[in-house]
Amino acid sequence: MFKTCKILILAAVVAMLATGCDFFRKIAGRPTSEDIAAKVERIRAEARALEAARLDSLRKAEKHRADSIAVMDSIRKEGQRSLPPERLGGLTVANLPARYYLVVGAFVDMGNAERYSDYFSEQGYPAEIIAFRNGYNVVAVGKTNDITEIYASLQKLKRQDFCPSNVWILTNE
Repeated sequence: MFKTCKILILAAVVAMLATGCDFFRKIAGRPTSEDIAAKVERIRAEARALEAARLDSLRKAEKHRADSIAVMDSIRKEGQRSLPPERLGGLTVANLPARYYLVVGAFVDMGNAERYSDYFSEQGYPAEIIAFRNGYNVVAVGKTNDITEIYASLQKLKRQDFCPSNVWILTNE
């Protein structure tokens, strides 16, 4: 009996040493080494995905910055004007919803600005009137927050027969 008990105890000790803590973890309902390794790999995969997304975002931002610089250079080379509202006496409203506007005309008389706005709307360019503190009302036909988009709109507008020669970009910063 003593020998059998000794063999059983020895077998139990060997079984515990051979199976490690996973046996007790499983009994206690805790994660095993395999579960922990899978979770660590999942966390590492998520970290790699986040890092890849961050790098992709940085690449996109850098490309947008380079495109914006190239567009600003093109605007300067073509002799186009890009003016902030402060150079024209400031806006009568607190702020404009977009950063860039294509301005096709400026009028002291609001009636003239409205007629010009209607004319461009009839041509397929939705126009809006922006009032300045110096008394001028400008007619803007394009608005966006992206300099490359406003430049593309400017080039498209300049190809139209009805485009005035003094179109400029209002930069609302």
